[in-house]
Amino acid sequence: MTSNIASQEILDSGGELGKDELDRHLAANFRPEFLNRIDEIVVFKPLTLEHMGFIVELQLGQLKERLEDKGIKVRFSDEVKELLIREGFDQRFGARPLKRTIERLVANPLARILINGQGRRSYRVMLAGGKLVFDSEEA
Repeated sequence: MTSNIASQEILDSGGELGKDELDRHLAANFRPEFLNRIDEIVVFKPLTLEHMGFIVELQLGQLKERLEDKGIKVRFSDEVKELLIREGFDQRFGARPLKRTIERLVANPLARILINGQGRRSYRVMLAGGKLVFDSEEA
């Protein structure tokens, strides 16, 4: 189970909210009977832009693997990765907005290209004029 209780306070403290302060926030939001069932509380530190870079690499790597299983190659320019980080970074909500950004800007448009049966087996995703461009490459 995850919760955003005291998330703003954790952000404001740089991820170093004290145990007593955290316990106070939890007690204000949950009944003691529920809190007694929790074995451990793990406080996650806020994500940084560097973390988001790793997550972009991971998410795009998974997309590439899924496509390679279908015989389709795709490459992403560094500018595309930087755009995804800028568009998908939201310190308050963690990595979930980034995943949605990748789906919206990369996975869904690429799926439409593939569904339209253009038959290409290799693509390079680049940034041109501030927009993502899906160029087919010779395999």
